[in-house]
Amino acid sequence: PALQDVARSALQTNPDVAARLNAYRAAEHESDAARSAYRPRLDLTANAGRERDRFSNRTPATDTLDRTGVSLGLTQVLWDGLAGRSDQRRADHGRMVRYFELVDTSEQVALEALRAHYDVARFRELVRLAEDNY
Repeated sequence: PALQDVARSALQTNPDVAARLNAYRAAEHESDAARSAYRPRLDLTANAGRERDRFSNRTPATDTLDRTGVSLGLTQVLWDGLAGRSDQRRADHGRMVRYFELVDTSEQVALEALRAHYDVARFRELVRLAEDNY
């Protein structure tokens, strides 16, 4: 097999590479979440409940109150003391760390796979030479 196929196969099947790739994807999502601090926020809240109060001076001794409610709120951050910017920069740096960890792990796995491929080819050649010599 070609060397590219050996390296590709090793990268696709190695669990360390998959773990680093998933960590990088998670860091990308964290970076996107940090960027979302600059966007408007829409909150929808709904509640429902029943309250029962007991009064001793009323004729029916208990009163029941059913309550329901819905609220919708829209907020936009105008100034947060640069906290959003700091969170975004921190998340971007974390994403870059995960990227370089992914690259490092990928290179190490590919190198080990190619070394193993060359070792097998070398030992096969040595066996062939030993058979010819015998």
